[in-house]
Amino acid sequence: MIDTIADLIHEFVWAEKEILNEQNIKHPTTIGAMFEGLTAEVLNKSIFGALNLKVVTNSFIVGCKTEFDVMLVEGEGEAIPYTDRFKLRPEQVIVIIQVKKNLYSKDIEEGYDNLKFLYDYYEDKKTEKFALTIFRDSFKQICKKDLRTYNLDQASENEEGIYHALWTDTILPIRIIWGYNGFSNEYNFRESFGKYLLDKRSTGTDNMIGGFGPQNFPNLIICGKYSMFKGNAMPFVSPVQGDNW
Repeated sequence: MIDTIADLIHEFVWAEKEILNEQNIKHPTTIGAMFEGLTAEVLNKSIFGALNLKVVTNSFIVGCKTEFDVMLVEGEGEAIPYTDRFKLRPEQVIVIIQVKKNLYSKDIEEGYDNLKFLYDYYEDKKTEKFALTIFRDSFKQICKKDLRTYNLDQASENEEGIYHALWTDTILPIRIIWGYNGFSNEYNFRESFGKYLLDKRSTGTDNMIGGFGPQNFPNLIICGKYSMFKGNAMPFVSPVQGDNW
C-alpha cells in the first residue's frame, strides 16, 4: 500500500536499487556514480519547490579538500569550470550524504572519516535565531532542564559535555552515511559500528584520539532496511536517565 509520499519514495528507491544491482559493471567509479545519482534523485523527489534548494553531487565545501558524494544546499554555488561540480560556502550546506553501494565495516570507517572533522569549517559560522531554538529545545528534551532558567555554572560534567556536543550538532549540516546493500542483519550492522568506536577510544591523556565525541557522529547511518540514528533530539531524542545513562 502506498499512502504517503514517503511510501512512494521508499518503493522508488527499492525498485531502482534492484535495477542498479543487476548492472554488470565492475568499474568502481561508475558504480559510485550510479548510486550517487540515485540518491540525488531521491532528494530531488523529496524537496518542495520554491525553497531555493538544490542537490549537487561530487562537490566541495569551501576550504575543505574532501569531495562529498551528495549535498542538499541552499542557493547557487560556485561552479567548477568544465565540470558539473560546485564549491559551496559552509552556511549553504544543509545535508551531506556519503553514498555506498555496499556498506560494511571498512565503508562505515571511510564514511565516518570523511565527515568527522567538518566542525573545523563551521567554527565561525553565524548562528541564526532558529538554530538557538533547536539547541535549547534539544538540551531540554535530553537533560530535562530549560537553558533560559538554568545556570550552566552549576552543570555536572555530563551536562556540560552534552551542552557543547549539542551546540556543535546545531551548527553543523546533517551528516548521513547511506548504504544501499550490506550487512545481512541489524545485529552485525550495529556490532560493526560499536567495534569501530571501541578500537578508536582514547585510553588516557597520553593516547587521545580526536574526532570520536558524540558531536562527530553522523546523524544517520543507513544500511538497506536497517538504520542507526543519533538521539540528539534533532529530531530523535534519547533523554538522560537517573543514572546518567
